[in-house]
Amino acid sequence: MSIVQAKLLPVPSAAGLYSRPVTAVFDYDFYIEEYDRTAGIRVVPFAMPEGLSPSETVEVAGVLSVIDGERCLWSAAVLRLGYRAVKPVGLTLKALGGGDWLFNPATYAGQQGVAGACGLNNIGLLVRVCGTVTWVDADNHLYYLDDGSGVDDGSGHSGVRVTTWGQLPVQWSAVAVTGVSSCYHSGPDLHRLLRQRY
Repeated sequence: MSIVQAKLLPVPSAAGLYSRPVTAVFDYDFYIEEYDRTAGIRVVPFAMPEGLSPSETVEVAGVLSVIDGERCLWSAAVLRLGYRAVKPVGLTLKALGGGDWLFNPATYAGQQGVAGACGLNNIGLLVRVCGTVTWVDADNHLYYLDDGSGVDDGSGHSGVRVTTWGQLPVQWSAVAVTGVSSCYHSGPDLHRLLRQRY
């Protein structure tokens, strides 16, 4: 099964994905992607593999679910296979997230797009973006990044929300960031989110 086929399944459905590269690893979940970078998905394992790192390849099997608007493979079993890296896709912040992709609100098949979407849905993909840091929130490990695209999530801060457990950048500094295109709910809308890789 491909990641595209898995994301088209209704919630809940069982799915298995063989030999996909890991693109980003966080404390309780990680992301995998197709080698041709057409689709990626969040994986929430039953038990987080110790020392898992980007560029490893894995086999995963679990249940399709949704976390804060994002499709994921939940309670997944993970088998580590080898190593093969994929490069991030360069995007403007306006293109981050993208529009609805075959989304069915009754079954959650497909993937919902973000508010003010521009272009193809890319939630789950490893991406590279750049811009100016407009606001830093050290208490919540996040900051906002603006590249002049006019993105606004209603927070009062210009740009896109970026979460990180690494070192926070300095406000008004220019940075380039690699992370995973994700999303979060605020009120009735789904907004862009970049989960910075560390």
